Amino acid sequence: MFKKLLMPLFVTLIVSITSPLCWGISSTVTVHVKVETSPCVINNGEMINVNFGDNLLTTLIDGNEYKKAITYSLDCAQRTNNALKLKISGTASTFNNSALQTNKENIGIKLFSNGQTLPVNQWINFDGNVAPQLSAAPIKLTENPLKGGAFAASATMMIDYQ
Repeated sequence: MFKKLLMPLFVTLIVSITSPLCWGISSTVTVHVKVETSPCVINNGEMINVNFGDNLLTTLIDGNEYKKAITYSLDCAQRTNNALKLKISGTASTFNNSALQTNKENIGIKLFSNGQTLPVNQWINFDGNVAPQLSAAPIKLTENPLKGGAFAASATMMIDYQ
């Protein structure tokens, strides 16, 4: 059974029934929720940015050249076991499911975990004692030449308990 990483949830629900047919009748329902493990905190709640710089040659972009480390922190100190999983959730490029779609035609951001290709929107398992080393590199659709200019992509990193 998977335990989703959500903020702790304690719910008390009070329902009052006040229709013309049952004046003065009310009912109270109380729900108790036990949170088994606190959520992980990714990068202290801050955005993770990867900057490839301003001097990329379009002819060298190949999914390996210009690779940059994705620097982040992961705090799962309250976990009950070390079995965790990670997913980068976003829109995959139309030409490579391991690359995020960017706002520029024919270019994506290829993702890696510990040097291996990391497909977008797929979970990978890892030991909570050693966070995966993530990296990213621009990749292009090889059949079409790229036009110069800035490009950007966005995604969400998710951590879940196994």
